[in-house]
Amino acid sequence: MKVCLATHGTFLDPAGVVAGNSVRAYYLTRGLVERGVEVVHLHPRALERGDRPRPALPEGVTVEAYDDGRDLLARIERARPDAVLVGYWDLLDHFPEGYHYPLIVDVVAPRILEGLFEQRDLSKEAWRILERYRRADLFLAGNQRQRHFLVPWLILAGMRCAAGTPVAVVPISTEPAPPAERPPWAGEWRFVSGGVTWPWRRTEAFHAPLVETLAEGPARFDLFAGGYVYAPAAGAGAGAPARPRSADRVAWRDLLPYGEMQAFLAASCDVGVELAEYNLERDFSQSFRSAEYLRHGLPLLCNRYLELAELVEGYDAGWLVTGPADVPATLRTIFASREAWERKSLGARRLVAERLHYARTIEPVLAFLRAPRRPEWSRRPLLSTTPLRLLRSRLRTLFR
Repeated sequence: MKVCLATHGTFLDPAGVVAGNSVRAYYLTRGLVERGVEVVHLHPRALERGDRPRPALPEGVTVEAYDDGRDLLARIERARPDAVLVGYWDLLDHFPEGYHYPLIVDVVAPRILEGLFEQRDLSKEAWRILERYRRADLFLAGNQRQRHFLVPWLILAGMRCAAGTPVAVVPISTEPAPPAERPPWAGEWRFVSGGVTWPWRRTEAFHAPLVETLAEGPARFDLFAGGYVYAPAAGAGAGAPARPRSADRVAWRDLLPYGEMQAFLAASCDVGVELAEYNLERDFSQSFRSAEYLRHGLPLLCNRYLELAELVEGYDAGWLVTGPADVPATLRTIFASREAWERKSLGARRLVAERLHYARTIEPVLAFLRAPRRPEWSRRPLLSTTPLRLLRSRLRTLFR
């Protein structure tokens, strides 16, 4: 069996800073090839870096770069796969409706919610989403909330959902990291957070009380920040904003290559921090950094509103806070017991092994590959009876 996986990210290279799409594709690929499915990873040639060789590939994986949509479809035809997995919904533009290979589309991050925090008109994009979704046969969501968010879009796109919806929950996945050799604990707690700077992730209100309480540990806070790896050198895109200088107990750091970041988490950190102000995008979110923290046995300090918080609490894999006012007392609880931390570290690894391991989470994709089915669609989207001008006006009001 063979799958072509097309995504907006090169194959994961530990020697470079990587995008979430690359991490997502890597673990989807691992899950497939370890069950005997050959994978052809396809990415836009424009994303490649000419100064680095391609990384070593797992057995059963080939990597190809394509120039445009026509080239992408030609490469898929030559591969003759059993199905195509589209790792970013925008790439559905390249596929015709009724495409002869089964199409799986990964919608792990609802892009329309991120767009609410950007200065652009979302009405055209919303209409385009409805049209593009009609080209897919199976949809992958990152958690149950994302699944619930997706279903109304499919109904509006014209899917006949009375007998069920082809939406599988495949969380951001990883595997427990091998325990790293660490020097004896010196009595200082190391907190870590950061990642790409996005306008929908606002952390200041939670980080401020955390920083104020660090001296009681004693503790340090490593904050990584930077721009999206594929953002243009200038102009649009998420760039790295100006940031304060590193201060006592707080170190601002640039984004590290993936392999270096893994080594840093394994050998130097104690607690992963996933705290941000609540908004609609955060309500449906699931972060790659949280999975990376947990896989290294770093208990998670996170918002109670996250869906992941239920697993953190159930596996005793960290600490939950409701608002910024809870942060100081929670840190004092952490500082009070290294034994509790060790228990929670084991809980973090167990959570990954039982709920986020790529070998488990890939099962819905394998089930579809064994018996692919196409959903039933109406002849046109349900909203197509509304004049396009009126529809766009309504959507523009909704997403303003």
